[in-house]
Amino acid sequence: MKHILLLSTVLAFTISSKAQTLKDAIQLNENEQQEEAAALYQQLIIKEPANGTIYYYYGENFIDAEQPEKAIDVFKKGLEKDPANPLNLVGQAELKLMTGDVNGGKSLIDLAVKNAAGKNALVLMEAGEAFMRYKKGQDLISAQTYLETAAKMDPKNPEVYNLLGDLYSELNNGTMAATNYN
Repeated sequence: MKHILLLSTVLAFTISSKAQTLKDAIQLNENEQQEEAAALYQQLIIKEPANGTIYYYYGENFIDAEQPEKAIDVFKKGLEKDPANPLNLVGQAELKLMTGDVNGGKSLIDLAVKNAAGKNALVLMEAGEAFMRYKKGQDLISAQTYLETAAKMDPKNPEVYNLLGDLYSELNNGTMAATNYN
């Protein structure tokens, strides 16, 4: 019990001593440190309780940690706190796509894109990624449309080209994959 308490204290100190940014939390999640990322997301939500983007990435963290039931609650809370931010609709759509509900996922993504007025490259990127991520709910044509539009809107964003590379790999088009990865 003392070891757990000591570990928790050290972890809390480590997280609080670092710059606490959304980027840091996302990086922790990408490095498969979901528990540490979750702790940081909770701290960020305390600081900015009306920031829907934080809720979106916190929900993504739960999806990556294979806890979709917790992601449902986080996306819902994100929509309550920041209804103008369409990212949590994309998160809800992703949960539907995960289970193979393509129509339900597509309708939520369409609503998110509409709410973003087609001017938010991040929403388009996340929508495209959602359509690629789950075999049961895959729609590579929609993914391509969203990602290509995001690339036109934000041509200097390397993430969108990475996603396009992944898409073309999925489509077995090595030439276009390599072009986008480069």
